[in-house]
Amino acid sequence: TFYSCSFEGYQDTLYVHSLRQFYRECDIYGTVDFIFGNAAVVFQNCNLYPRLPMANQFNAITAQGRIDPNQNTGISIENCTIRAADDLATSNIPIKTFLGRPWKQYSRTVYMQSFMSDVVDPAGWRDWNGT
Repeated sequence: TFYSCSFEGYQDTLYVHSLRQFYRECDIYGTVDFIFGNAAVVFQNCNLYPRLPMANQFNAITAQGRIDPNQNTGISIENCTIRAADDLATSNIPIKTFLGRPWKQYSRTVYMQSFMSDVVDPAGWRDWNGT
């Protein structure tokens, strides 16, 4: 369990590797797949801040890695806020930010009762290989 913590990085900021995890009122900053892994994880009342990525990159908030349909894992994002970090908000470079992309065959991510600013691309999700 993590309460009122800040996780700041770029690509692969927070590895939610395994077991059960809970994050409440945390700030998480990143670019490509900045929340990734195969835990049963809940983010509640957190702030998710996509940052300005490197040239020719995009932002993907999640990359969930469930490999078996019987696994009880997934990423649950509840009552969270998604806003651009300051470096992205003040940039003139058009950057696409996606809710996530499937890392493995049975990836599972849910956003519910959350605020998504216009930083999120209207497509919502992106394929792993970008097609």
